[in-house]
Amino acid sequence: MTPLVAFVLLLAAPRGDVYVADARTLVMSGTAVRLEGIAVPPAQSVQGAAAAEMLRRLVADKLVTCRMEGAAIGGFTTGACRADGEDLAMALVASGHARECSGSGAPPDCRAR
Repeated sequence: MTPLVAFVLLLAAPRGDVYVADARTLVMSGTAVRLEGIAVPPAQSVQGAAAAEMLRRLVADKLVTCRMEGAAIGGFTTGACRADGEDLAMALVASGHARECSGSGAPPDCRAR
């Protein structure tokens, strides 16, 4: 069994200095951060590409901050990220590009991969 590594990490990226790897993963200062609490369509799908494009628009020319608490799961650091104060995961949900996931009974597509 892989041990969990607990930590709290805050990252901030200046305007325009965030790379969107896929519809729920940002790369900031060399650290990949997976948005917690949402499920998105597969990256290879039309819907996944549309969700990634929406995330690009949400972070474009904005100050992006991420707060990571807890553990690295599945090789990814998960966190709550904001662009100029707007919660990115909830913005993706509100736009219809993601589904909110919470609680221990979350369906398989909500679990870290």
